[in-house]
Amino acid sequence: MKNSRNGTIWFHGEREKNTKLFFYHYLIETIDKDIPYKNYPWEKVERFITEELKLNLFDKDVEVNRYIDEEVNLPIWYITWRTDSTEVFSIKINALTGKVISKEINEVRE
Repeated sequence: MKNSRNGTIWFHGEREKNTKLFFYHYLIETIDKDIPYKNYPWEKVERFITEELKLNLFDKDVEVNRYIDEEVNLPIWYITWRTDSTEVFSIKINALTGKVISKEINEVRE
């Protein structure tokens, strides 16, 4: 796996051993995990969080995740944050269109 500033690219390969016990890697497949998010990349999510939501990305109570909704094959950005209150806020963004598809407020039980 290779991490870069623009995202994550996964490399799948095999190893073969020669007679001197050195390993050689052969690239079989490269998977760019950022492709589903090209229409609404990290830079736009970051701008949305800092400018629209007025949140600090370095705050420990702010989380950003992404996943593919398998039921509808839709890439989603999922943002959650907690304020000083007992509420946790979450927003889901359609990564194809950049539209907010859901907003939720849940109560934290301590």
